[in-house]
Formats: sequence, C-alpha cells, structure tokens
Amino acid sequence: MPIAAIVASRVDTEARRLVSECRKAGVTTVLVTPATVAAPGWSYQPGNPADSYFTADGQRYPMLELSGIYVRLPFVTPPELPHLTGLDRGYAAFEVHAFLSAWLTDLGDRVLNRPSPSLLAGPGLKVTDIVDPPYPALRQPFTGDVTIVGSRTFGTTPRSAEAADRIRDISRRIHCRFFTLTFESGTATMLNYWPDLGPTVSTALSEEIR
Repeated sequence: MPIAAIVASRVDTEARRLVSECRKAGVTTVLVTPATVAAPGWSYQPGNPADSYFTADGQRYPMLELSGIYVRLPFVTPPELPHLTGLDRGYAAFEVHAFLSAWLTDLGDRVLNRPSPSLLAGPGLKVTDIVDPPYPALRQPFTGDVTIVGSRTFGTTPRSAEAADRIRDISRRIHCRFFTLTFESGTATMLNYWPDLGPTVSTALSEEIR
C-alpha cells in the first residue's frame, strides 16, 4: 500500500492540516516528527530499504511502501523532543537530525525537497548560489511568484511562461521539486522552500506524493 509522508515539527499546524487534506483526498498519509523518530519500531538499514521500517501514528510500515515525502522541518531542535530533559535532549536532537538526513537522502527522488548538509528541507541555496553562470533576465519583465510542484507550475500567466521554464530548469539543477521562485522585473530574486499551501498547491502536492 503506497504511503505518503510529511516530515515536520510537532507544532506545525499547517503540516497537520496538509496530512488531513491528503487523507480526505484518498491519499494514505502519515506525519513524521522528530519525536516519532525517537519512538520504538524504527529499523533502518542504509542502502537496503527492503529490510527497513519506520513508525508513524503508532504503526510500523515498510520503507518500501513510501511513495512520496515532503519535508517541512529545516532542522531538529531540542524542544522537538519534550520527553527528554537536560543535556540528553540536545544530544538526542543532534542525533535525530543526523538520522533524518541519512534516511531522507537514502529515499532519493521520493523526497520532493531532498536534504542537504545545512538543511533537511531542501538544498538550502539562495538564488545567487545557483546561478553560475548567471541566468539572464527574462525577456518579459515578469514580476511575481511561481511555484513548482513536481513538474507543474502555478502562479503563471501566458506572459510568464518563460518564468515557468526557468523554475523547471532550476528545479532540475538543485534536485528540488517543490519551492517558490520570486521574480522582479524578469530577474529571479528569491527562493522559498516553504511555499504557501493554498488549495491548488495543496492538491497538487498530495497528487505528487501519493
């Protein structure tokens, strides 16, 4: 049975709303938090998903059943592990972060926004980090936001079709399939790895990870 997963903070209400909406759309979806990772039942064999298992919502699932993952958690902090105290919490947060980074990396393209050394929720790059050689400004002086979900783009108009092509190219270069790119007068100025989860984007996201 294919299972979609949202990796997020335990206090991320938007993530819980997204999980609920995905379930209503018929997508089996679970929420994975740092506290979930610290719970019993996980069995991760690097490079061997057939013998790896994870737990969520009190159940144990084979890693092979994961169809798609969206990560909303930038890094693991001590408050994410309230069941621990003192120095143990800080050390455990570091360990859970390292574990999630390895686990998500091993899942490969099933993760919409694959982790990087500095960020669990994507490559952690700014526009200036990826434009080498620099992208020229668009021929049309488009100003606005374009969001990519998988290979689909949103927030575009016929006038901004070139912007849609630009974000697809950047998506391929940075191995991230869910983010928003802001343009000002045809120049890309900002990458946002936490796009607004409006109804249209949420629906596309649930379809992408199902």
